Amino acid sequence: MADGFPADSVPADRPLTDEEFGVLQHYIDAIMERMAADRFTLVVERDFAGLMEFLESVQSPLRNPTFDPSQSDLSRDAFWLRVIDENGTTVACHAERAFEIDSYDELVRSGKLWHRDGMTWGGERVPELTIKKSMDQINGRVTHAGSMWVRPAARKRGLDRKSTRLNSSHVKRSRMPSSA
Repeated sequence: MADGFPADSVPADRPLTDEEFGVLQHYIDAIMERMAADRFTLVVERDFAGLMEFLESVQSPLRNPTFDPSQSDLSRDAFWLRVIDENGTTVACHAERAFEIDSYDELVRSGKLWHRDGMTWGGERVPELTIKKSMDQINGRVTHAGSMWVRPAARKRGLDRKSTRLNSSHVKRSRMPSSA
């Protein structure tokens, strides 16, 4: 694999050129080869109820409401990666979804990054979050990643970094927007 991450060098405001697509695909293939050498298989999933059930089954505290269909409206521009070992056991997951926004700052402050109707507590609306550093310049189509989990026995094998890079690469390759 190259030292740099090819998805970082592609502007978010346009589709990939054929050359950029080829470089990115080569990078994805290199990661997949390393995962295969470690006897891991990658599956791109869109069943977010399945993600929530899986995270609950492993007692993960990382059940991000951004990826919970009971809390958020998930479009076709959302997916999660499932990493499976040679026994068919899920050993890692990581989710990503797109938003069309006027202001990332507003998405965060309102709580709509996490919940379709914003933040509530006991049925009452929670005051907007205070953000110290403005993110108003981030707008348009952006993505948000989360709900990463790696089985303890599979940790320290780079699955967290590989799944993060594969998520970002899948976003770029699929002509989805870039992460904020």
